[in-house]
Amino acid sequence: MMMAGMDGIENKLTPASRWTKTSTIWDRKSLAKIPSMPCALDQALDALERDHEFLLRGDVFTEDL
Repeated sequence: MMMAGMDGIENKLTPASRWTKTSTIWDRKSLAKIPSMPCALDQALDALERDHEFLLRGDVFTEDL
């Protein structure tokens, strides 16, 4: 989480605003715009592979890990 925060600072990202709707009144078009997390192990591993360079910054993770 600290790495994600530092990445946001370095890239001058603005945190997302709070949601004002409850999940029961979102329509499909609005829901499709919300980024989601991987829901399966293979998707999570693919995401980690795509972010491999990010994970090596700051000597937090090693190449082997």
